[in-house]
Amino acid sequence: MQVAPVQMTTTRIPTLQRIPTHPALVSAVQVGTARIGTPPKQLCTARVGTPPGTGRIGTPPRATTSLVSAPLAASPLPATGRGRLVTRHLSSDFVRKHYQEIRELGKGSFGKITLVKERATGQERVCKFVSTVGMDARNLELTRKEIQLMCDLDHPRVVKLYEYAEDSARQEIVMVLEYLPGGDCLALIANSQSVDEELVSRIISQSLVALGNCHQQGIYHRDVKLENLMLSSEPRGNLPDCKLIDFGLGTRSDEMLREVLGTPAYIAPEVKRAEGYTPMADIWSLGVCAFELLTGGILPFGKPEDYSGRMEPVLERVERYRNFEELSTILMSSPVWATRSKEAKDFVRWLLAPDSRRRPSAAQALQHPWLQMHKVQDSGLSTEILQSLAAFASAPATVQSCLYAIAARTDLPGARQLGEAFLATDADGDGHVSLNDLNAAINSAKKWWDPEINVRRLFDAMDLGKSGSISFTTFLAACSHGTFCSLEDVLTTAFEALDERRCGVLSVQGVARLLPRCDTRVMQRLPQDRNFTVYDWVACIQMSSQVTVRAVQPRPRRASAPGLFDRFFCTGCHEEPIAEHLMAPVSVLPYSHVSCH
Repeated sequence: MQVAPVQMTTTRIPTLQRIPTHPALVSAVQVGTARIGTPPKQLCTARVGTPPGTGRIGTPPRATTSLVSAPLAASPLPATGRGRLVTRHLSSDFVRKHYQEIRELGKGSFGKITLVKERATGQERVCKFVSTVGMDARNLELTRKEIQLMCDLDHPRVVKLYEYAEDSARQEIVMVLEYLPGGDCLALIANSQSVDEELVSRIISQSLVALGNCHQQGIYHRDVKLENLMLSSEPRGNLPDCKLIDFGLGTRSDEMLREVLGTPAYIAPEVKRAEGYTPMADIWSLGVCAFELLTGGILPFGKPEDYSGRMEPVLERVERYRNFEELSTILMSSPVWATRSKEAKDFVRWLLAPDSRRRPSAAQALQHPWLQMHKVQDSGLSTEILQSLAAFASAPATVQSCLYAIAARTDLPGARQLGEAFLATDADGDGHVSLNDLNAAINSAKKWWDPEINVRRLFDAMDLGKSGSISFTTFLAACSHGTFCSLEDVLTTAFEALDERRCGVLSVQGVARLLPRCDTRVMQRLPQDRNFTVYDWVACIQMSSQVTVRAVQPRPRRASAPGLFDRFFCTGCHEEPIAEHLMAPVSVLPYSHVSCH
């Protein structure tokens, strides 16, 4: 279907300023969308940290009055998964009370992004403030949907959401997100005209893993671009990890997807023609990212700045595109492209197929020779991880749930290595570990000195939601067991993680609704008619779990999992044996807030 060009008028563009003092950036503050082919609307939102004019399609004009509807916090909690442990607040006061602002990372007409540090733990986070003053209903819906999608996503290659609030009094939405200090991938070509091909391959490969997981769950990102691919560290002599951020235009596949949304330079031809959105449109956008990185910053179809800020010429070039040879003139202007391998060039050609039916899926693209030749050998499950898994399998159900809460709400030591282990265990790349995946990984990694593991029992213990598979957060929880010095260390850390309001007390109703699996004896022993402190909590679970634990003061967490020397010779951290436990029938309880009042 041929779409007539939109008649757009010039107006003030809500630019997002980049703060020059630090390269690390996070997702841009969302300012909305519009459709191409509809009556004239003011389009485009500028990208964080980029030159003006490369904005997203589109932005309706700001309304003169706020159209805020019912707060998101009034919606029900997710029934399963990590989302139930993403803390929700009714007021944005929690940020000012519990976080210290370090510096501003970006700002725009609808809000700002700041780097903050949690006062209690010292952990750094990114805080995204979005003002809803003057925001139309459609943009507000997109911002709320972003939160819902991030609650559902649980993957080592997707940025993590920790807590959020929709404050109707202050008319703002606040999100506290994982901090990725390496900055976005656009900075790679801004600082250097040539990015090492091995690093480009790693970025694209990890982005495909992230998109593959999203597509498996029926989620389309719809704004894949270099600014939304963030690095875990600066690439100085190392290969950082890459994570996908900013689901402000994300949606589910069961919704009507005829809208034309995204950043013009990255939009797929079929999207411009309003033929509908499929996973292949995300793959096209990632192909543009690969093109940009491999050519040293050249966009195949240009950008609005090349046409005095007008988007129509860019979109028309995208729509007229018929084959890769049309880009030969542009490629000749890039001296870097001539040095790239033939495998890299073939990969880009494959992803930029004008016919979406000829593009690969994320899983198919990962098998391309270019990505395979740069693929890092999987490390698999280490001895320390196997020891933690064995201990997790025999731990009481309440302790298993406590470890899950810790993994969901805190930064675990060695999380990067555990993420690699999860991806290596997930043989089919669907973002979950099956019984066969777990059995194969353990059998492949097991040495003669490693503990015996009943894989079936371990899998049942790790499948907290009884979904028939193991999520990333559950995998983290089980693998982190060995990083704690004692049972009391686990329980104290879990109490702090569950104490959403940081007020030092919990209620039995709140705990029952938050933890995925609770022993009924534990719940019955906890005070039923009053809030309780960490001392009540630890004493109750120690008694109910039938584990003899010395009365020790909580000790600092280990920086890494104990090794063989620690296990056999250290008498300070691991004197308490983890024994078999006879547990009462486990009950899975509903979820809600932990209330302190």
